[in-house]
Amino acid sequence: MKTVLLSTFLLMAANVALADTFVIADDSSGSSCQLHYNPACFTCEYSQYFILHKFSTGATGCLLKLELAPGSTVYEVQNSPGSHGIDTAGTYISYGGPCAGGTIALVTFGAVLGPGEQKVVAAVGEASPVYYDCIGNPHAATGDTSYYQVPGPCTVASEPSTWGAVKALYR
Repeated sequence: MKTVLLSTFLLMAANVALADTFVIADDSSGSSCQLHYNPACFTCEYSQYFILHKFSTGATGCLLKLELAPGSTVYEVQNSPGSHGIDTAGTYISYGGPCAGGTIALVTFGAVLGPGEQKVVAAVGEASPVYYDCIGNPHAATGDTSYYQVPGPCTVASEPSTWGAVKALYR
């Protein structure tokens, strides 16, 4: 009896741990919930981020909404086939092909993010983010929270000088 209960518990825990999840990430693998600005791109107006469907056992589309921190602005959206941008009430995204599984990169978007939490949440009228299985049935999923920390201030090297030397530069 103990073995049956333990096996049932472990199966339930494994299913919860690997439930379909949506996340905002700064790489297409979604390996970290910490979002980063691209420091190698000094001329960039914004960095690129991804909306990912993780731990999918098979899906053809989803319905979700982005909740970005105050001060965030989305500039450019590159959709998967069949999706229609990022809507503030909720976005339906078609995966544009046969049933997909694993980690699926759904949308790439350029944004300047405000500091704080960036979330994938339920679309208006839904209880949670939703994904559609391989035959089109809707299922509840979870939305993860990602975090963005504003990069520290830039430092500029300087040399000590006198006020007279500075004024001499402008004579």
